[in-house]
Amino acid sequence: MKKFLLLPFLLFSICTMVNAQLSVFSDSYGAGATFSGFGGSINDVSIDNTVAYSGTSSIKAIVPSSSYTGGAFKAATPQNLSSYNAISFWVKADAAKTLNVTGISNNGTAATFQAEYINLPVSTTWTKYIIPIPASGKLTAEDGLFHFAEGSDEGPYTLWFDDIQYENSAAVGAFSPTIASQTLTPLVGGTFTPTGQTLSVLVNGAAQTIKVSLASFNFTSSDTNVATIVNGVGTAVGAGTATITGTLNGVAATGTITVNVAATNGPATAAPTPTRLAANVISLFSNAYTDVSGTNWNPNWGQSTQVSDIMLYTNSTKKYDNLNYQGIELLPAVNATGMEFLHFDIWTPNCTAFDVFLINPGPIEQAVTVNPTASGWNSFDIPLTSYNTIALNNIFQIKLVGTPFGTSLVYLDNLYFYKNPPSSVPLVAAPTPTRLASNVISVFSNAYTNVA
Repeated sequence: MKKFLLLPFLLFSICTMVNAQLSVFSDSYGAGATFSGFGGSINDVSIDNTVAYSGTSSIKAIVPSSSYTGGAFKAATPQNLSSYNAISFWVKADAAKTLNVTGISNNGTAATFQAEYINLPVSTTWTKYIIPIPASGKLTAEDGLFHFAEGSDEGPYTLWFDDIQYENSAAVGAFSPTIASQTLTPLVGGTFTPTGQTLSVLVNGAAQTIKVSLASFNFTSSDTNVATIVNGVGTAVGAGTATITGTLNGVAATGTITVNVAATNGPATAAPTPTRLAANVISLFSNAYTDVSGTNWNPNWGQSTQVSDIMLYTNSTKKYDNLNYQGIELLPAVNATGMEFLHFDIWTPNCTAFDVFLINPGPIEQAVTVNPTASGWNSFDIPLTSYNTIALNNIFQIKLVGTPFGTSLVYLDNLYFYKNPPSSVPLVAAPTPTRLASNVISVFSNAYTNVA
């Protein structure tokens, strides 16, 4: 869901070896590499020749007053980093702050072996941090050397980074990996994504916690005919239950993943065909209407969801496998002023709660949750008054979230805004007659006995 901005003036050395160290930045950058800004970021990143921990220069990043700054330092060609056990860097700020994210193995578009420090304290003095590499043996062709991200929640300020380098550090000690114990319920043939994998590692004798990607672990399944996790991708092979455990760098991780795989079939029919007048509809996705143009149905927002367009009984349908969340970008933004409802049809065998977010730039988002009935088409009409914090004239994104998170399977069709036509039916009944029945011959009235 990310759109990446290239800042070609940011160059760095990916091949300078000094005392068995690989320099990412030390006063200057080498030609042939780029800094890629993460989607939605506002970046003002440059080389500062007036501030440095050592030498003459540092990397300067200005945190904006809105949105965030962040991106990835990407090598021009993949590097073999398997001989290193850590990356170190020096950082300071012009005020004491908390840096949201710093890490490795994210090149701006892929983050297979990503490892990150979360909420790193920075101060007005230079501080050295060491990020241990969780699975260095797997980094034989890595181009995501270093990344950071910092939001505007603490207000605008300035960060500096210096002496970013890969090394073999004696400060890195014993590993203690953890897998968050959890139970997942994917469907046969589907995929699943466990969450919450971390690594506690001693750095200079003190325990540090690192957020680690699934692919860094090696997993063992109690029944490979039911479920497996290979290179970070969980696959539901067949119906049944499997218990999955993991190791990291040969160290057994605490915690287990229980996978209950259920067999399922898809919808037996297409979604109901809408019958509302096209003049009263703004359609995003439906065979019954002309859809608005410019919609991006699969922006890269870092989701595990796999979205595909399928023909379901000659009807175009969106299929969301492994749904955790999924973005929809509307270009241009939709003006739904004057519309009254958001309609959609979904079919699911296992999604118990389906959240639909409308999003304004900012972003400002608000969700409404519906609870579909399993294994049948569900038609929902959400009153737009439910989105009371959203400006209906500037809806530029929609987000869909499924429960169970990461294993829901959802078929979606007929997503559109609509309004009801003006009513031509009286809002109240006719006045009730009060004349005496003995003085009346009634042809049609509930107040009297009508002639046969």
